[in-house]
Amino acid sequence: MSAEAPKVYQFGHATEATEQARRQSLVSDMCRMLQGGEQLKCFAASFAIALRDRVWERTRRLDSGRTIEPISFRCFVSDPYPVGIGSNEKQVRALIASSELPDREALEAQVRAAWGAEVKGHGGERDNAGRPAVVGPGSACDEDIQAGIASLKTDASITPNTADYTRARLARDADPDRTRLDDDARARAAALLADVDGGKVSCNAAAVEMGYRKRKSPLDTMKAAWAKASPEERAAFLTWVDRPVFDNTRSA
Repeated sequence: MSAEAPKVYQFGHATEATEQARRQSLVSDMCRMLQGGEQLKCFAASFAIALRDRVWERTRRLDSGRTIEPISFRCFVSDPYPVGIGSNEKQVRALIASSELPDREALEAQVRAAWGAEVKGHGGERDNAGRPAVVGPGSACDEDIQAGIASLKTDASITPNTADYTRARLARDADPDRTRLDDDARARAAALLADVDGGKVSCNAAAVEMGYRKRKSPLDTMKAAWAKASPEERAAFLTWVDRPVFDNTRSA
């Protein structure tokens, strides 16, 4: 797959449900490119399609059948999947600027203009309007470009549900210029981030506290252990389970 030839997305030639699914598939592909890095050079071409069709202003449909309603451009860029692509303006512009697309300067200008228009439209405040309703589910300055390119190997390679991912999400949610949370939740994210950096709490505990991750129940732990157990271990466990409830050795 080359940068000029990403997966073909032709909108407007199918039923609305199919169109909605195709839009979300495009978003999913861009997220995988950012996370995996193997096809990162294809990202600019895919994002150009999203710009052309203004995907963020259209309803999208997940495989589960849930829909994501129109959102702001800023949310589309910065919110994590499935709502957005989990990136930032600087990184998107850097990827476009470093691509081989013939119209990369024009595309980069479109990104800057779309982002800037929403900032001005909200008096410079962060954009909290434009959040999705999930139902059932000129050239840029060289310093900005270089800084964005330098961040690609870090920001784009963070894998979800890892300690790095949790810390990056806490940092975002603690930042008043990037978060969609209210002041109380933002303060909690900032406090947890400080505790994580200070070694007072684990990233997993912080993720559970913020609601990024579910707290595992004993049943979840048992299921996970069962999946990893050998046939012999499973047989021994079933034998243990079948012991009479009054057997005092049951907990041994």
